[in-house]
Amino acid sequence: MYGESELSGASVITTEGSVQGYQDLGITNFLIDPDQSIQDAVNTADDGDIINLLGKIYRENVVIESCAASTLEIRGVGAESTIVDGDIDNDGIGNGRVFRVGSDKTVTLADMTIRNGNAYNDAYQPYPFSADLSIGGGVLNESTLTVENCDIYGNIASEGGGIANWAGTSLTKNSFSSRRIETLLYFEKRDYKFDPTNYLQKRRMKSISRLRF
Repeated sequence: MYGESELSGASVITTEGSVQGYQDLGITNFLIDPDQSIQDAVNTADDGDIINLLGKIYRENVVIESCAASTLEIRGVGAESTIVDGDIDNDGIGNGRVFRVGSDKTVTLADMTIRNGNAYNDAYQPYPFSADLSIGGGVLNESTLTVENCDIYGNIASEGGGIANWAGTSLTKNSFSSRRIETLLYFEKRDYKFDPTNYLQKRRMKSISRLRF
């Protein structure tokens, strides 16, 4: 049974069934069920959908690549409440990146914590990188990405422990810190916007960012 609720002023549909039902109703702004994964919602999303997360910990390595949606937003209820954790089995070792945005996508990540990603353990490595020299512990972006109001910390990579940008990225009002990395942010292309509202904490790293054009 479907029920309506209000979230940020938008009418959304909630259900105890699968995520697939939302697209059948043509709803573009929806709240995923407590037992549903972010990946499930991404896999069934249509173009322009907004996936609203709950205030809970999601232990996932989310890949946004093969879904039908070319434009997608994933929004939490605040960095203190919505946590996306790349350590799936909670053993202290991240299983892969927290988010990977593939080519030909326009994605917004907002109002969440992104933590415990580990690029070394991710099966995917863009050329010319490898598992020994990896990039993007928290987020690897290969398309167009906007990150807003997120706390990004505790992620591991050779370069870009927080975010590695392979294409276009806009960063606004985020807090970054990381560990065991050379750089916190890695920009491969010129197409990026780093707003001064971002806060960066340098801790056991050689530099905050690396720009390679």
